Formats: sequence, C-alpha cells, structure tokens
Amino acid sequence: MNVFLLISIIIITIVLLIVNVYLLAIYIHPDDKGFGTSILPKILVVLGLTLAWGQVFMVPLDVANARGEGGGLNMDLFWKIILMMDAILLIILIPFAYFRYEGDEEAGFFKRTWSAICYTIATFIFFALLIGITYAFWRTAKIPITTYTFDMTTSTSSSTTETSWTTLSGSTVGTETNLEMDVSFVVYVMAFFTLVGWFFFVFFGGAGLFAIPLDFIYAFTGRPKKRTQRELNQTKEELQRTAGELYEVGQALKSAQASAASEDAGFFSKKKIESKLGRDRNKFRAAVMMFEKEFQAYKIEKDYYKQNPIIPFLKLLAGICCMVISIIWWIQILIHCVIYVDGFPAASFLNKMLVGLQDKSAAGFVATAIFAFLAIYLIWAVTKGNVKFGLKIPFLFTLHPMIPNETLMNTFLFNVWLIIVSSIACVQFVTNAFSDYVRLTTVDMLFGIQIKYLKFYNWFYKNNVFEIAFLVWSGLCLLYLLACGRKKPKQLQELDKLKREIRSAKK
Repeated sequence: MNVFLLISIIIITIVLLIVNVYLLAIYIHPDDKGFGTSILPKILVVLGLTLAWGQVFMVPLDVANARGEGGGLNMDLFWKIILMMDAILLIILIPFAYFRYEGDEEAGFFKRTWSAICYTIATFIFFALLIGITYAFWRTAKIPITTYTFDMTTSTSSSTTETSWTTLSGSTVGTETNLEMDVSFVVYVMAFFTLVGWFFFVFFGGAGLFAIPLDFIYAFTGRPKKRTQRELNQTKEELQRTAGELYEVGQALKSAQASAASEDAGFFSKKKIESKLGRDRNKFRAAVMMFEKEFQAYKIEKDYYKQNPIIPFLKLLAGICCMVISIIWWIQILIHCVIYVDGFPAASFLNKMLVGLQDKSAAGFVATAIFAFLAIYLIWAVTKGNVKFGLKIPFLFTLHPMIPNETLMNTFLFNVWLIIVSSIACVQFVTNAFSDYVRLTTVDMLFGIQIKYLKFYNWFYKNNVFEIAFLVWSGLCLLYLLACGRKKPKQLQELDKLKREIRSAKK
C-alpha cells in the first residue's frame, strides 16, 4: 500500500475519533455525563459518526487503489463490509440502544433489556420484510449498453500463420440495448439504504452547504463591541457600591421589622406599620433582583471579552473560504449532474482538474487530497444541517433537536442514525459528481452502475431528482439564512435579554 495513503488513513481515523468524542462532550446532557453512564449509547454514537465520516474518506482510497496506488486492495469486499456495518447499526444496534435508553427507569436491568430486545426484533422484522419484498421485485438492474456490428474478412499469409482482419463494412450507428442482471442481496441492501438516505442527505446537506460559511461570517459580523478594562472596572465598582447600599437597606429593614414586632401599638397603627414594611420589602426584593441581573450581565461581559481578538477575524477568513467551496460544489452539481448536452454533462469542471493532476504522477497525491477534502466537506454539511436545523416537522416542531449541554443520549442516537443513512447517499452523490475521476473504481461499479440502474430506483437517478432537489433546497436555505439567519451566540443573546430587562425595570 502507498505509504502516504496508509499514514493518511491512520491519522484520519484518530482525528475522527477525537472530534466525535469532543462533539459528544459538547452536546451531552449533564445527566448522561460520566464514564459509566449510558456507556453503550456513547460507544455507538462515536462509532456511528466515525463510520459515517470515514466511509466518505474511502472513496479517495478506492480511486487510489484503482490507479495502482492502493496495494491491490479488494475494494469490492471492503465496501460491502463497510456498508453492511451501516445496515447492522441502522437496523439492530442503534435501535436496541435507543429502546433500552427509552425504557422504564424503574424496571430492572433484565426487564429493561428484554423489552429493548423485543422492540429491536420488531424493527428488524419490519426492515427485513420491506427489503425482502422489494428485493423480489426490484433486484434486476437494466444497464444500457451500445452494440456496433461490423462485417469482417480474414486472410492468412502463406509464409506465416498470422491472420489479418479486414473491415468490409460496418455500422456507424450503435444499437441501444439493455443488459439485465440481478444484483446480490448485499448490493440491494446498500441500494435500499442509499435511496432512504438521499431524502435526508438532500434535507441536511442542502441546509448545511451554506450554513457552514454563513455561521463563520455571522460570528464575525455579530461580534460585540469590545469593552475596555477601564469600563469593566467601573461597572465592578458600581456593583460593589450597590451591593453595599443593598446590605445597609437590608439591615435597616431587619431592624425595623424587629422594632415593629416588639412595639406595643393599636391594631390600626400596627397594620399601618406592617403595610409600610411590606412595601419596603417588595422594593428591596425588586432592587436585589435587579442587582442580580446586572451582576450576571457583568459576568457574561467579563468572560466573553476575554477571548482572543484574532478569533473573529479567523472565523471571517474561514467563512470566506468555505463560501467559495460551497459555491464551487453548487456549480459542480449544476453543470455536471443536472445540465446535460447531447446526453453528456455540460462540463467536467472539477473532474477535469482532478484527472489532470492524477495523470501527473508527482501530483497524484494532491488530487487525492483535494478530492478527499471536497468529499468530507459534504458530510460536514450534512452534520451541520442536522445539528443546526434538525429533523423539522413543518410549522410544528423539531424532532430530537441537538442543543449544547442539553442533548440526551436518545437524541444523539436518533440523529446519528440520520447522519449514517445520509452518509451512504453522500458516497453515491460524490461518485456521481466526480464520475470522470472515479471511473474504473469499485464504488463506481456499485453505485454508478448496479444500484443506479435498478428497477424503480432508476427513475430517481435517471431524472436527477435528488440533485435538482439539492440545488433548489440549498438555494432556498441560502436565502433564508441571509434574511433570518443572523443569530448571535448564546452568551450574547442572554446578555441582550438581561440588558432589556434591566432597561425596562428602570423605566
């Protein structure tokens, strides 16, 4: 195997594991924190995210292997193992962990586990019946081929035994026919989850394509005006003075209450004194609540403004770079996957660049690196769309939204299921978008030929339904994010809310 590829695979695997553990730590709910708490769901979350991201990285490996740089790996077996692992996670492991986590907490370990096993068996039977029945009717792939017929004559030399061929006449127009073949059950399972994954890939990937750069840019444009240390110190002194005044008022109220309790006065005089003390206590309580809000606002400002001032500008740079990449992807989909001229893509665009780099042996690894980055950018967009928007029921609610420090493990498992099934479609999407570059690879044979021309499935791929939907949806999301997506960081939202409450209370 190519040393560069081997080192890259090891590094990428380690990085993915670290990133996914970090993502888990950021979003996990405090109730699920701790090494011994919900250990199975945590393992499946990290494993599922690593597999989802990692299988997209396998497309460049397949390309390198087809070019003779992968050491002759059996990529057909490799892809089938990877995608069957997806199926096992989607049908068995994640549902089991989800149902067990959702089980009655008061039930014992064995009762809760048995209940999860029963639900998992029901889930498995549902998918088995659905896949098995559709496999019986839709397992045939009709692959279009063109045949040409020529009339040939032979002549044999008397001095040699070699035979020469001479073309007398031939057909210049090919005959279009279909080569019918039944795909294996494993390939059909891949096709089934690919089709399911396309719907989520379009939704999440289209939403995340421009959300990645715009979130970086808005983090820069929405940055607060930095307060000087002198201003922070002045606010601190005012809070200290207010705290001292509140303490004195509190002590005075305490003394007045003690005096009123010991004073021997008439009924009406005592009621008048208690009424005045009650009003004073309410005023004091309101002043204390106002002080708490001002102090909380001071703490947010103090902590927030400690960040490095260079970070917002780095986010702006990252946003500009990501916006360029998103636009390039959008153009690539438009002119290579959607617009056709005489039955061929309108332009190769990125394909031509990658093929050109690949043909130069010294720059082959550059083509692999660029292709890997473009592929992983798409799965990043899927993850971003999932985290930012979630699976929304229009005009109603979002199912299992991902919220930092508030995400329970059942929500994690639900969203990891969506990301895994989306990543399978992402693999086919990358294969289609770079059809020239990935030619003669195993992934192209599986997704670009067998799965693409299956009965029923063929209609979606032949008419570029998902690619068109991706372009339209990503464009609509871009308009939405430009109009309504300028959302401040959570800390600044809390700060603005506190300042509004303070201003309204002082009026």
